[in-house]
Amino acid sequence: MGGSFQTLIATACAGGSVQHVLSATGGDLGFNQHCGVADRRSYMKRLLSPDKVAGLLSLLAALVFLPMWHIILYKAPAAGMSANESAVSSLEFFFSHENPTRLMFVWLAALPFSWVVIGTAYLFNFARSKAVAIALLALSAGLGIATLFSMDFVFSFFVVLPTYWGYRCVNRV
Repeated sequence: MGGSFQTLIATACAGGSVQHVLSATGGDLGFNQHCGVADRRSYMKRLLSPDKVAGLLSLLAALVFLPMWHIILYKAPAAGMSANESAVSSLEFFFSHENPTRLMFVWLAALPFSWVVIGTAYLFNFARSKAVAIALLALSAGLGIATLFSMDFVFSFFVVLPTYWGYRCVNRV
């Protein structure tokens, strides 16, 4: 332990004033260094920096759409077809020009890919630059607002969530 702690123990055992030792050491007896509190805090700050949290939440936003695509493609296969054949046939129809809701399916396919790109950019420290951090924030805010108007609230919540951490990333840079 530190010399200050030993001084405190010696003073306390001799009947001296503990306040005298605390005021002489500035109140820090070396507990933070010896117990590792400062090390844990700096480790958590590095581990949970805003760009890492924004990246992980962006990947979560991409994962939210996987169950929906699984249900659309595999839960009601066409009669006389295997599940994979039916899924390919459904995809062909969803993205064909004959489908009146084609743009919605394009949007549903583009969202997860966009969030994977944004999440990867955050996780690989591209947001260390202020210009890139602002661009990623603008892109995630734009996707969030567009999703709010075009999707269910549950999807929108997960899509808007990384925007806050992107904002914190811009303010940190």
